[in-house]
Amino acid sequence: MSVRLVSQCADHFLGLIEACVRKAVVVMLVALILLVGNGGSWLTQAAPLSSPPAQHTVVKQVSIDEDGVIAYIKSDGIYTFGRAGGILRQVALGSNAPRSGGRFAQFVDLDSATVTTTLLGKELQIVFRALIEGGSVGEGIFLFSETRGIAAIALPGDIAPNTGGGAFSGFPGQVLISRNGTVMFKATVTGGTASEGLFFAPRGFLLGEANIDAVAVQGEGAPETGAGAYASFGAYDLVEDVITPFPIPGLRLDRFAYIANVEGGRVEQGVFLSTFIVAGLFPLRLELITSAVALVGGNAGGLRGNTYTSFEDVVLTKSEVVFRAGLTGGTAAEGIFQTALLAGGFIELATPKVLAGTQAPVVGARVNYVRFGRMVGNDAEQLIYVAELAGSGPSQALFMVTLGPLTLASETVSVGDRIPREQGASYKAIGPIALNDDGFIVFQADVEGGRCKEGVFRSLARQDRMIDCIPR
Repeated sequence: MSVRLVSQCADHFLGLIEACVRKAVVVMLVALILLVGNGGSWLTQAAPLSSPPAQHTVVKQVSIDEDGVIAYIKSDGIYTFGRAGGILRQVALGSNAPRSGGRFAQFVDLDSATVTTTLLGKELQIVFRALIEGGSVGEGIFLFSETRGIAAIALPGDIAPNTGGGAFSGFPGQVLISRNGTVMFKATVTGGTASEGLFFAPRGFLLGEANIDAVAVQGEGAPETGAGAYASFGAYDLVEDVITPFPIPGLRLDRFAYIANVEGGRVEQGVFLSTFIVAGLFPLRLELITSAVALVGGNAGGLRGNTYTSFEDVVLTKSEVVFRAGLTGGTAAEGIFQTALLAGGFIELATPKVLAGTQAPVVGARVNYVRFGRMVGNDAEQLIYVAELAGSGPSQALFMVTLGPLTLASETVSVGDRIPREQGASYKAIGPIALNDDGFIVFQADVEGGRCKEGVFRSLARQDRMIDCIPR
């Protein structure tokens, strides 16, 4: 989209924004009435905050928000650490799953954020995906609110927007929540013109309803692919900027980065970026532009002779799109690349951050990167990633690298490192990871020796602390 066209769109939106502002006071009053009058009837009660942690469970996923609150899944519930009282179980296995008529049977995935609201201050919110038993559906996407309990965001059978009347049939991907409360998820669809899509729910905090819209759906045109269309979707991420000073109705710029397989065009896969303008509680969600960040067959970040063969993961920050790609035509088989975002767009040429086959910065060892795992970034120009290693040293480690023009990589923790204050214990394998803007890292790790078979750990500047221990 040209600068002129974006400018025309912006002029058009100003009139809409002005109208929205005039209605804001009325909507807020209505929302207050609904909030008080409903008495929270759209929510089920959260598990008591004093619920003790269960023993002999397995940690499945971890998250840390901008206030430093850690959230994680164990087999009997969703737990947090960082509020008064230490470790708390917030959602219990077997508790009621809203709108489903059933109970939570298993917690699969989560993400968390401390969301600022005009009327209620700041509160922890956890979006999670769960399996359900004894109800009308088998799974769903739910939102835990620290002060008000649990609400269903999306269930099988709910209408899937932009799919020609289709309905959600399943939720195979991860769930994400931004610090402003917008939720993103992937869903399969039946009964419409699309079989799969990426969707987002701008927060309807006061009204208590998930107003879902589509980021991209199967069958839509994929830009810069020679008339190709999205066939299916891989990894994805989101980031938000508040561009007006008032959060309700609040005008926001929502960006979504995602990997998509493509059919019918000249390329088979790409990394794409979609930008939306979203206005608070009002149904104003307008797509500004969708562009290709990188495409299979394209030159790999300026590396001579290298081309992209596949894309495996993507991370979005306020300043960069970061992606992990398979390579051919050179010495590296895989690499992590970044593309810097500009106002309304991005720099076309990506640059490599780390490459397979190069030496990894592990203190006291000579090891090379073999394969990269999960990545997580923040808005403080930091990226953490897990890597498999080969050489005279550890076989796996967690690293941090700076984003932006400089590339400074460092080791955070390696397999075989001793665990502080745990006699005879060392890290055996590194699992899920998380990172916030203050540089706090949270990770799950299996443990060799000692009293714990696995644990949840927090790290800052290579200073580790065990948050929760799963006894042997």
